[in-house]
Amino acid sequence: MTVDRETRNLRPGEKATVPLNTLHNFRNPTQATTIFLVELRPGSAGFEKALKAGYGMASDGRDPLHHPYQLAVLLGWSDMRLPGYFTAVEPLLRLLERRARRKGIDRELEARYCR
Repeated sequence: MTVDRETRNLRPGEKATVPLNTLHNFRNPTQATTIFLVELRPGSAGFEKALKAGYGMASDGRDPLHHPYQLAVLLGWSDMRLPGYFTAVEPLLRLLERRARRKGIDRELEARYCR
């Protein structure tokens, strides 16, 4: 995983802590299946809902990156922020999220993937 530009290769049983508002990501450089546990403190029901809907869409063959309204809703639920140059599109995503909510897309995603 990478935390604030520092990459660490975690082995089974190892853990890492990411401070609030710190850029981070996970990556598996192998073909082997990797399972890991993420603990959020404080917990976030919105983040969990975004994961359920995002993985649900992916298993249905619907990449959220190709569905701007759905992507905006998922990012809003999760409270995630985009890094680097992508921060320039965040105002547009917030606008798309508001329009998606007016269209009921958030309710559709929740009904399909979060029950």
